[in-house]
Amino acid sequence: MSDKAQKNISRILTRRKRSVKRLIILGILLLVICIYSFGDYGLYQYYQLNREEKRLQTELAQLELESKQLEMERQLLQKQDPDYLERIAREKFGLVKPGEKIYKLTPIPLSGKDY
Repeated sequence: MSDKAQKNISRILTRRKRSVKRLIILGILLLVICIYSFGDYGLYQYYQLNREEKRLQTELAQLELESKQLEMERQLLQKQDPDYLERIAREKFGLVKPGEKIYKLTPIPLSGKDY
């Protein structure tokens, strides 16, 4: 073989080696990106957990507010505050004082033609 042919073969092999190295590096890079994006500790999982945390924090705040309201109601019931007991009797049980009248208003259903 001539020197020129050997140089051409050498260049072709060098290019192929570079191409193979680039493909291997690209493959490894894509694998790492996929793992960090979609794996157990990936970005998608992080996003999902972050959303779940916000939802739970909101739910916790609502439950804490409800707990405070119930605690206040418990304290009022324990004190047997007459005004509070009267209000509860009127609202929950529909009780009235002698001589009072109750007026119940019922909403009139609107048909589509009234608009």
